[in-house]
Amino acid sequence: MTRIKVAICSRDSEENYNWLKDFLEKRMCRKTKIEVHPVYITNNTSQFYKEVSGYHFAILYHTKKRGRINITNVTDSLYDQELQHLSGKFGRNHVAVVVDDLESSDHREKEIIINGQPDLKKHAGEVFLFTERDKDSTEERLIEMRDKTMKSKLKALRKYIKKSKGRTFIFKRIKDKRDQNSAFHVCSRRMTAQENEGPGFTDLDLW
Repeated sequence: MTRIKVAICSRDSEENYNWLKDFLEKRMCRKTKIEVHPVYITNNTSQFYKEVSGYHFAILYHTKKRGRINITNVTDSLYDQELQHLSGKFGRNHVAVVVDDLESSDHREKEIIINGQPDLKKHAGEVFLFTERDKDSTEERLIEMRDKTMKSKLKALRKYIKKSKGRTFIFKRIKDKRDQNSAFHVCSRRMTAQENEGPGFTDLDLW
């Protein structure tokens, strides 16, 4: 069984996204085991960078219960540095953004959010929107997945996470190759500098 470790990163309480954690871990996957761990974001960025290491995939979660959709690129945005770090560490295709508790979650609303906050598209492979209505149902209804809209969104998120496992190997090879090239260029520059400097002369060599 494939095992994928997923970090849900947010400044919001775990209680807000327990429904998402529950589905990903227990009800949405059979052949793939998804382990979901909450990573609470504070103003201590170094601590966040440390805690988020060791995962295969990251979900940046934001709820409009805070009052605004101020994720990035706007005044008082909450996740500029964090989103950039996740993309740099895992690769853009290993990062998803979930925006929760919206009034609307259609394609038009998604375009408005992404166009107004372009770093979402730059640093995350997918953005998933959920409304209060999507979750406005009994626990039994959610378990049975009768809501087709909710089901299709969660299946899309699950599929995206599962695909990330294969992309991890490719991203690692690219990153390793870049590191090798960087090391090669540094070494080449040092050798060139030494050759340009020549063997060097002392006062005694002039006699």
